[in-house]
Amino acid sequence: MDNKKKTNLLLLLIIVMVVAIGIAGYYLVEMNRDYEELQTELSETVSAKDLIAEDLQELYADYDTIEVKNDSMAKKLDEEKEKISVLLEELKSVKANNAGIIRKYKDEVETMRSIMKSYVYQIDSLNQLNTKLIAESNEVREHNLRIKNEMDEVINKNDELELTVEKAAMIKATNIVSQPYKKDNFFSSDREADKAGKVDKINTSFTLIENRIAEPGPRTIYLRFIRPDGYVLVNDDNNIFTYEEENLAYSASRDIQYDGNFLDVVIYYDVQQTLLAGKYTVELYMDGYKIGTTDFTLN
Repeated sequence: MDNKKKTNLLLLLIIVMVVAIGIAGYYLVEMNRDYEELQTELSETVSAKDLIAEDLQELYADYDTIEVKNDSMAKKLDEEKEKISVLLEELKSVKANNAGIIRKYKDEVETMRSIMKSYVYQIDSLNQLNTKLIAESNEVREHNLRIKNEMDEVINKNDELELTVEKAAMIKATNIVSQPYKKDNFFSSDREADKAGKVDKINTSFTLIENRIAEPGPRTIYLRFIRPDGYVLVNDDNNIFTYEEENLAYSASRDIQYDGNFLDVVIYYDVQQTLLAGKYTVELYMDGYKIGTTDFTLN
């Protein structure tokens, strides 16, 4: 009886040991599986950390390639690049086994990539808008230039027309004759002279032609005698008139009343200077124009 009890007890102990060993083996297998999974997760976490760092560096490089001329947008891009630099520095201090933090950084990278895509779209839209505005500005500039050129052409034509009208209104002198004379006290008359030392006066006769375009009214005619040496014969230093914005000395003048018809005029000049032998130039001016010229020669 005692042997049977001992046998049963031994058998029970064996069964308990087998069960214990089985349970221990099961837990050992599970622990090994958990360890392997932990190692795999840790490896994946380390790999994810490296990938995040690579993504951040790639994202930074992408920002560097973006060209933008808009100051406000350029500032935003610089701010995003600064955020990437900060994340890269923070990522260096994050432990590889901290999956939660790694996941947070991964989400942050995705958010920043979406922001970059949004900026790229905005920049592209701005560039298209700028291109359109530049094209419109060039078109407006060309239009304004075309209008300016047309206006300049009209102004030039008006100036030419006014000049043509002014020239048409100019009253010209014709049949200009300057005759030197010597006083003959014995006969109380003047005789024609052709020697420089004997000339006492010079009479200049001419005819103002008919001009219906010219405005009728009073006018002053200025006469200039220019000696062979270029000196203008002048009896009074105050004898000055303006021609083409230049003050000119004149020898004599005559006030007339012009009504648009032919008008015969004579201007008398008393010689008070020494005359030289040679060719003398005679010039007539009126209304700001040189209306005629002739010459004579003294021996």
